[in-house]
Amino acid sequence: QNFLQMLRFNKSYGNHNVDAFVAHESTEQKFTAISAAAENAILPNTFSLDQYTTPFGRASSYMQGWTLDSYFAQLNYNYNGKYYISASGRRDGSSRFKNNKWDTFGSIGLGWIASKEDFFPTESFVNYLKLKASYGLIGDQGTNLRYGWQIYNINQTPDGSYSFTQSSNLANPDLTWEVVTSTQFGIESSLFNDRLMLDLDYYVKDTKNLFFTQTLPGSSGSASIDYNDGVLRNNG
Repeated sequence: QNFLQMLRFNKSYGNHNVDAFVAHESTEQKFTAISAAAENAILPNTFSLDQYTTPFGRASSYMQGWTLDSYFAQLNYNYNGKYYISASGRRDGSSRFKNNKWDTFGSIGLGWIASKEDFFPTESFVNYLKLKASYGLIGDQGTNLRYGWQIYNINQTPDGSYSFTQSSNLANPDLTWEVVTSTQFGIESSLFNDRLMLDLDYYVKDTKNLFFTQTLPGSSGSASIDYNDGVLRNNG
């Protein structure tokens, strides 16, 4: 389930145009799995367990889930439809992590429509020219539902006694968000009376605190552990 509360503002003051919002969003996802079996069907090829006379094995069920809480805001401003600035920030907290649930991310972008300037040649083959640049941080909480939390399996016997067995993956309570830092420069243009559209972009994307799974020696009592390490760069 998802809940979103947002407050938006939009106003123009002469050549100054402002659009902004602040928001809070909470997301919760849960799912439940149930399994049971029986044999000796009264009505063959049916799925209702009541149609079977003899229980088989032991019924089981479990529930898993995660939550994400986010506070974020954005401001967009332009002057006379010529100079643009956009800035955003957010604070996210994820139940997937134990000790480092919260982190802060944001971005800023600048744009300039040079073709609207008085000095831009009116008889140029370039009809529209926009220069732009941006920088931002984005967080990734991964796909594991229980980063940082140690899981124990319950072992049961027919007489009702029980014991606990630690899962093969050793918990790392200090796991935290992957962070992507992105820098981008580009142009947007229209040429020859809008017969040709030309857009060029160059970006550099660095990802740090990558999620890795490391195999552990048998003497540790665990098979593996997840941790944050390494940096990955993409550009083009």
